[in-house]
This record gives sequence, C-alpha cells and structure tokens, in this order.
Amino acid sequence: KESDAQRLSLMKLLDIYRVELDLLEEGISVAGVTLSDSDAELEAVKMSTEHLRQTRGRLQQKVDDQSLRLLEIMNHYPSPLLQQVAGQKNALTDPATKLRAKVLAMVAVIKSTIKFNQVVTYSEEILAIDGVERQLQVLYLGLGRGFYVSGDTAGLVEVDSTGWKWIRKDQYWKNISAAIGVYQKTTRPELVKLPIHLAQ
Repeated sequence: KESDAQRLSLMKLLDIYRVELDLLEEGISVAGVTLSDSDAELEAVKMSTEHLRQTRGRLQQKVDDQSLRLLEIMNHYPSPLLQQVAGQKNALTDPATKLRAKVLAMVAVIKSTIKFNQVVTYSEEILAIDGVERQLQVLYLGLGRGFYVSGDTAGLVEVDSTGWKWIRKDQYWKNISAAIGVYQKTTRPELVKLPIHLAQ
C-alpha cells in the first residue's frame, strides 16, 4: 500500500510538472511570437525611417533649389529692401543653416518683398550717375519704379531683368523734389504729378 501511495503521489507530481511544462512551452511560444512581432515592428520602423530620410532629402533639395532662385531674385532688389532682408540673406547663403531655419528665412524674405512692393519707401544712396558719384535721395514706388534727386540733377529708376537702371531726367527735378518733400513732411501736402511712363 505504501508503494501504491508513493506511485499515486508520483503520478500527481508528474501531472503538476506536465502542466508546468505546458505552461512553459506556451510562454515560450508567446515569447517567440512577441519577438517575431518586435522584429517586424523594428523592420517597419527602419523602413519608415528610411522613407522619412529620403523624403527629407528631397525636401532639402527643393528648399536649396528655391533658396538659390530667391537669392538670384534678391540680387535685383533695391538697396533699402536688401538692407531689410540682410539677415535672411545671410541665413540662406550659410551652408550650416538648418532646413527649418532656411524655410523660415525664405518666408520672411517673401513677406518683406510683398510689403515693400505695397508701400512708398524713401532711401538715401551713394551711386555713380553719368560717371559721377552722387548722394541721392530716392523715392521707390514699390518694386516697379523709383525717382531720385541729387543737387540740381534728377531722374527715374527702373528695373528690368538685369537690375535697376538710373536714368537721368533733370526736367523732372521740381516734381520729384516736391514728392520727396511731401513724403518727408517738409513741405505742405499736395498732389504731385510724376512721370510713371518713360517715353521711348
């Protein structure tokens, strides 16, 4: 009877071990699936990272191309507008400028350009007119046209694909001087007729 009791006890113990083994195998199986899932997730992350890297590379190239185009256009900006966007121009020409900073600089340049084109801007510049260096008082009507006086000389400022042209037209000195005086509030307000179209 003792041997029967021992055998019964051993059988119960084996059953417990069998249950434990089954649970262990089940755990190993689940762990294997989890590990497999993790590998799949890791691979997905790698693919996603590569896709993002390629997308960022394409975006970087587009931004670089656009910034070069914008810098080309900026070469034709009048002096006061160039001064306004000097910081952004430095950012666009600096190879160390990050992508986000470069995009923000481009946006700032475009905003400044639009604003400049909507207002009248006064500027004092030193330029050579007819081979003589002169101190000019310049009135820009946006980006389309400007007028200048210097002493008893005067002229028009026009822009084309090569940049700004300074065309001497002394006959407009009185009108341009009057317009500058009104802008600076040194003379009483009045309507001033300016030569918007230059006769060919």
